[in-house]
Amino acid sequence: KYRQDWMKRSIRAGANGCLETFIALGGASKLPEATQADLLQAADATGNEQALSWLLDAGLDPNARTHDQHNMGTSKETPLHRARTVKCAQLLLDAGANPNAPNERGLPALYMLLSMAGMESRDRSRDMDQSHSKARELMAAAATIIRAGGNLEAKMDNGYTWRVVEGLNEIKIDCA
Repeated sequence: KYRQDWMKRSIRAGANGCLETFIALGGASKLPEATQADLLQAADATGNEQALSWLLDAGLDPNARTHDQHNMGTSKETPLHRARTVKCAQLLLDAGANPNAPNERGLPALYMLLSMAGMESRDRSRDMDQSHSKARELMAAAATIIRAGGNLEAKMDNGYTWRVVEGLNEIKIDCA
């Protein structure tokens, strides 16, 4: 547990030398699924593309699922649920990430990214340009998932169906 927390902090801080040493010593190949998911998510949630690439090249599973509660979401998410950039989404997809894998609530990564983009575009606690820039990057990552075969409709565990509806200059989520 300590090693996992230390590695996640190093990845989030961009201290990739620590990660490079860990991988070179063969540590990445012995990690349990939840730890693999946590490390991959730490890399893609912070946009650390180099760390994400190294972890995937070391053999970590791009479809590994978390097994605990995260402060921004539910458990059993894949790293693609937390992709923040087009490059991170593409790295995961190229490594074999399933664009339609749902979390435990039945929500695929596409839904999560579009929801986060909506929250970013409405975030008034930061500079508007910064919020809109982050929202655009999340929308571009969502478009990458759509091009990779991401479903535009999914059934959630509560019986609702969500679908992506394209309109003039916007994409919105319709839930029925």
